[in-house]
Amino acid sequence: MQLLDRIRTPNKLGRFVVPPSNKQGELDSHATDGPFLFAKDGRYWMTYLGWDGVGYQTGLASSADLLEWTKERILLGRGPTGSVTEYNAALTCIMRDNELFGSGELNRVDGRYVGTYHAYPEPGYETGPAVIGLAFSDDLVDWEVQDPVHRARRPLPVGERWPVQVVADGSRRHLLPVLQRQEQAR
Repeated sequence: MQLLDRIRTPNKLGRFVVPPSNKQGELDSHATDGPFLFAKDGRYWMTYLGWDGVGYQTGLASSADLLEWTKERILLGRGPTGSVTEYNAALTCIMRDNELFGSGELNRVDGRYVGTYHAYPEPGYETGPAVIGLAFSDDLVDWEVQDPVHRARRPLPVGERWPVQVVADGSRRHLLPVLQRQEQAR
């Protein structure tokens, strides 16, 4: 069997598994985006970005079968006034087993979970020059956002962003930016 045959996904669900709530005041009232899946304690978990018309926050959902998902809570909310996460807090990755046929289980570094985030300095949908940083957690509930490790000099073009993955190579960890472009309707 060819590798492509093993990873092909011929069956599509035909609906969003974590759709926007369309309810004013909820973290995902306008849109959901950026799913990140992992396995823990015999369940599947997904971080996702909710957009409420002001900016991003990060939600957490769980599933037993990868088809039906329950929204659990805000995982990483906005920070205080004047912080880099004042308007946006997008936890885009938590270090995990990234092998193609691996378990997807989370990995710890020095006993802590390590995640990456990006944020934008102004209200709106990815408005202003982005920052990228690391966040740490002992329990996957409370996250400590560190100062950014990268600050963009200018805003990214519309429809373009650079979420960052944390990948391990033996005892070394690397931040791997992944360019994502949304094609604009013509």
